Amino acid sequence: MDDTLLRLKVVRNFFKKSKAGFAKVLGISQPTYFRYETGVQKLSSKLIKGLILKFNININWLFTGEGSMFIKTYTCDLQRPPRVNLYCINEKIK
Repeated sequence: MDDTLLRLKVVRNFFKKSKAGFAKVLGISQPTYFRYETGVQKLSSKLIKGLILKFNININWLFTGEGSMFIKTYTCDLQRPPRVNLYCINEKIK
């Protein structure tokens, strides 16, 4: 089995989802997901987009095994919004 497919299974198991449950969250049919995981069908852009948006999966890790399984997330301090120089923004728009 291809290492990418093994990592896809690792993701599913990490979130403790059945194939049907994982497919439902990703918005694809269970038979389609089964074909992805078994290598019968190539991974689609819809699947990849779902892995990024719904599970925060690092696609570089999925395909190469390098780096972290998850995309790094950054938090911001909502109590202190960043200061923006609106004059500079308006000048660039003109």
